[in-house]
Amino acid sequence: MPVEAVAHHIETLKVVVAIFSMPEPWLLANGNPNIRFCEMMRRLTQYKSDPLRVVPLTLDRTLESGIDFSDPNQILSAVESAKHILLEEDLSTPRK
Repeated sequence: MPVEAVAHHIETLKVVVAIFSMPEPWLLANGNPNIRFCEMMRRLTQYKSDPLRVVPLTLDRTLESGIDFSDPNQILSAVESAKHILLEEDLSTPRK
């Protein structure tokens, strides 16, 4: 669903804050799926004149962590953190 939402709004999106679930250990054997998701989103949107900025939201700033989507408190905390990132994001900053 996140990819469909991005595709639907692609022309107006400037930043996507990705909230990841904690990957199962067996998934990490093939490479971190969270890192692969960010790379995929960058590749899918690289054609735009103003490329999409993908900002991963992780509590310890690594893509190995994530939240437990069955815990409403963690979801609320993650959404609030994403909101703060978007409100504080300087969209004029050059992208890396």
